[in-house]
Amino acid sequence: MRKATPPGIWQTEAPATLAAKSGQQTVRKVRGLIVVIGDSIVQMGKTRDAQIQKRFGERMRDLRRRKELSQESLALACGMDRSYIGGVERGERNISLVNIGKIAGALGIAPRELL
Repeated sequence: MRKATPPGIWQTEAPATLAAKSGQQTVRKVRGLIVVIGDSIVQMGKTRDAQIQKRFGERMRDLRRRKELSQESLALACGMDRSYIGGVERGERNISLVNIGKIAGALGIAPRELL
């Protein structure tokens, strides 16, 4: 008699395209390995990266508003597009160190004050 497989776990002969949902977890067989994906697992650090970008953007927006600059005037001062500035402030863009330096210069502050 064959032993039953515990709930939420695929047997090794399960097709690779099948997946089972077990509560908050997804169990998949990928290239012969059983992979369990749950809500507590952050894929590739995307959530953390998004939080960092969001906080940076909020800080940048706050400093820009204190200087009473519009997104457009800040963009012109640092040679960037207004939509790029808006994207950074909303946390949608992963800004480079070079651009942090340009924005800090246009705001008249040290780059470290943006962080």
